[in-house]
Amino acid sequence: MTMKKSNAGQFDLSRAVARVHPHRLSSGEPLDRSDVDPDLLCAAGDCSTRASFFDFDESREPFERDGRTVLLSMGKRALLHDYRNLDNERAHRAVITIPPKVRDNLRDLFGVDGDDEVMITTTLVALADYAAMVLKREGARLHIEPATDDRAEERKHLRRQISEAAGRSR
Repeated sequence: MTMKKSNAGQFDLSRAVARVHPHRLSSGEPLDRSDVDPDLLCAAGDCSTRASFFDFDESREPFERDGRTVLLSMGKRALLHDYRNLDNERAHRAVITIPPKVRDNLRDLFGVDGDDEVMITTTLVALADYAAMVLKREGARLHIEPATDDRAEERKHLRRQISEAAGRSR
């Protein structure tokens, strides 16, 4: 009995890729790494002139939702930035994403310069616990919004260029 040779896995899938992932094959402007402003790789909240990563509003009154008092609220756009380097690889990652500005603020609190992941992660949990306790004790409401981004379009354009460059190199 002779076995028929299989061609499985040897087909050219470029047409399928072009249809499903056309953005990966686009011929957008190439990325000139020497012209990239490193600040654009971070979120607006990471700007060195800011005191904190997010914008906080402590002036709002608590409210009730389903019979429970709400002391913490968050704007729909108050999300963590997906940090990537120029090779489209994730950056500033731990078990969770910790923005550089938050890392800087935690190091300042401890008076240290180095990045100790255990210290930073433990501190985040401890501060979250402390903030929850204070908000409950004071009955205050904290509302969280993303930092205002005057360079949003530039960041979006750079992310697209990085993604396209990564798609072309695969």
